Amino acid sequence: MLALYLVTPNIVLLTATCMDAFYTVFLISSIYFYFLALKKRSVILAILTGVSLAVSMFLTFATTFLGIYFIALAGLTYLNNTKAFRNHFTTLCVSGGTFVLVYLLMYLTTGYNAIACLKGAIYIDKHGSVHHGGLGTGYETMSRYLFISATNLFAFFSCLGAITVTLWIRELISTIRTIPPLKTGGNQTEDQESATGSFNFLLAYVAVLILIAASTLYTAETERIWMFIAPFILIPTAAHLKKHIDQQNSHQIFYVTITLLFAQTVVFEIFLNTLW
Repeated sequence: MLALYLVTPNIVLLTATCMDAFYTVFLISSIYFYFLALKKRSVILAILTGVSLAVSMFLTFATTFLGIYFIALAGLTYLNNTKAFRNHFTTLCVSGGTFVLVYLLMYLTTGYNAIACLKGAIYIDKHGSVHHGGLGTGYETMSRYLFISATNLFAFFSCLGAITVTLWIRELISTIRTIPPLKTGGNQTEDQESATGSFNFLLAYVAVLILIAASTLYTAETERIWMFIAPFILIPTAAHLKKHIDQQNSHQIFYVTITLLFAQTVVFEIFLNTLW
């Protein structure tokens, strides 16, 4: 996955030109700690997830995506693996509780009110300020709403690389075709649990991505703002590549993928204005 990450267009272009690259460190760390906490069933790692999320939220309100995703992931796990749900629920409560506790302590000691700041950010985004032109609500007309919802996804996917998104869709279709049985208790084999985990990881992401894109919480530059959720695309893509490489006993598709991503990055570098 690292090789894909290093030649993904928006990662290459935007990490050199905007602060979102710095925010991404804490956002991706939150994802890593959360899944590691699930794997190791560690309360300490769950607390670390909450702290990392709190730092991320202090930097960007895009962190809300992760909170919704973790909840959706736990919900899907409840539907098809009730045994694993207990672990998800515990990790979610500990990390969420830590997150709330951090902001409660900040409010009591410094007066920092995250909710008031969020409302202020939403107001400025809609109505503008001295240094920022307002972008509206996104609900002015039906055509504008549909345009924003569609372009949110288009901007994000196009800057991840055409070949990456194509392979990700193939992996998504492959995963959906092997949907695990619902309400499975503690009788899953190791392979079944792995398939269920992959299904939940992908489907929860797709559901939350569509929800967020259609919410008009974001009205521009999702290729930059959503840079931190690139791993949700790149990990399944890397898994798909690995399966193909193992089946064909050849790395040709990997080299073709890297070459196409590099070529798209160079084209974007030449023709797109990424200066702020």
